[in-house]
Amino acid sequence: MFPFPCLGIITVIFSTDNEGVFTYMSPRAEAVSGYRPEEVVGRSFTCFLPPEDVQMVGDYFRNSMGGPTQPLECRFITRDGAVRWIRLTAKTIGSEENPEGLRGIISDITERKKAEGQLSISLMEKETLLREIHHRVKNNFQVIISLLRLQLKNIHDPALEAQFNEAAGRIRTMGIVHEILYGSDNLAVIDFNTYIKRITGHIYGTLSLGNRRVALDISAEHINVGIDQAIPCGLLINEIVTNALKHAFPDSFHGDARISVGLSGKDGYITLTVSDNGIGIPETTFEEKNDSLGMSLIPLFVAQLGGVMEVERSKGTGYTITFQNRCGEYENRLKSAGL
Repeated sequence: MFPFPCLGIITVIFSTDNEGVFTYMSPRAEAVSGYRPEEVVGRSFTCFLPPEDVQMVGDYFRNSMGGPTQPLECRFITRDGAVRWIRLTAKTIGSEENPEGLRGIISDITERKKAEGQLSISLMEKETLLREIHHRVKNNFQVIISLLRLQLKNIHDPALEAQFNEAAGRIRTMGIVHEILYGSDNLAVIDFNTYIKRITGHIYGTLSLGNRRVALDISAEHINVGIDQAIPCGLLINEIVTNALKHAFPDSFHGDARISVGLSGKDGYITLTVSDNGIGIPETTFEEKNDSLGMSLIPLFVAQLGGVMEVERSKGTGYTITFQNRCGEYENRLKSAGL
């Protein structure tokens, strides 16, 4: 609206009539804008604005006539044609019912705007770098998986082949996180609903089920999780779902095979549930099965999350893992690093 900020944090005092014509301008206006006060008084505020800002500032003037408003940031044009940024604060002269004009102050915020612009450019550069890092990590994981696949061509031991495939599945689970982040607007966190669907879709797409049909139910809230928790949580899902598909539904199983994955959040905590309606893991053999790599990894991932786990074995096998969502902490760490 008004062209007379200050180089520093100097302020210019002004007043206008009801039509937006200046009736007063303090002497400091000349030092900031190049105009003497008498050159401004009697002229409309629109004379000093870029055309693009006229409507916005006019609306602000009219709204200010009706009562208190928030300060407005806009541009003005100095005598020499330079464009500077100002912060405008105005209040009604007289009553709101019968206003006589506006009185306010103008502060020059040009240097602040320049600093914000430089900061924005720096942030964009860092985001580009971080996005490229996620892209390269994703590609490196894919290279590792490809190398494992090549090595598999020389292996004819089914047990060893299964171990290679399990390793590839774990690597792929970690790679999916970076894949999602690379394509996301938010490089700090991921929507875990999306991650769960990608993980389970990959498992179902790569694990041979033979003639078995195992339905998958996903009931997951859209909860943002930082990468430091997303990876161990994703690996948890990978291990549990893979184990269920391999062991919960043998040929002797009759009925509709089903695996369910749930995710919910409350009071800063996340609850992850993964269950199946298969034959279950007998309590007498549960400790024995912990000797397998997959089963031994599960409590390690829970510990990495700082969570607690309950296992239900009465109707199939069900895992309930509860942990604190540290998404905010992760975002704050990135912000403190300037990302």
